[in-house]
Amino acid sequence: MLLCGASVSFEAPPVDRPDMAQRVAPGLRMLAEGSGVFADLTVALTIDVVAARRVGPGAMFGAESIDALFPVLDERRTTGAGSLSGGQHPMPALSLAVLGTPRWLLLLEASIDRAPHLMERTFRPVDYVCKSHATTAVLVDPNDDNAMDIAEWVLIMNNGQILFDGLPDEAQAPKLRHHF
Repeated sequence: MLLCGASVSFEAPPVDRPDMAQRVAPGLRMLAEGSGVFADLTVALTIDVVAARRVGPGAMFGAESIDALFPVLDERRTTGAGSLSGGQHPMPALSLAVLGTPRWLLLLEASIDRAPHLMERTFRPVDYVCKSHATTAVLVDPNDDNAMDIAEWVLIMNNGQILFDGLPDEAQAPKLRHHF
């Protein structure tokens, strides 16, 4: 990934130029603060709809892989995706981002309006996907505690200015903590 001013490149042209299908094909996935799921569909159908389009031969994650990553979704398969509890709400959206062969996950404010202890259930699968399948994740999140637990590198920005660029242990310094 190359950051150039207001442009982000991922293995080819800037990702702000191609249409959505061209961004998703090489494995670029984004999960924004909103859940981005089909609220009126069941959890199972939501996953199956996206899997039908994104999961092909040789894919790293199919619909059956989601049950192992998010056991609670397996238990809630017949529940409407939009009616999950606050702690479960990001799970179907993240499962949709993981389907197929993700190579780069961008998670924007996944912890907003979520209890910090519940976010561990969201960040744990991200950590697994990254470490076991050579996937890169960029977490843009104000809740640093859960993100720091899985981070290999930390970039702290404030009002567009980079304040820190280094290892997670170094980012815990008291002089930086007031920015969180």
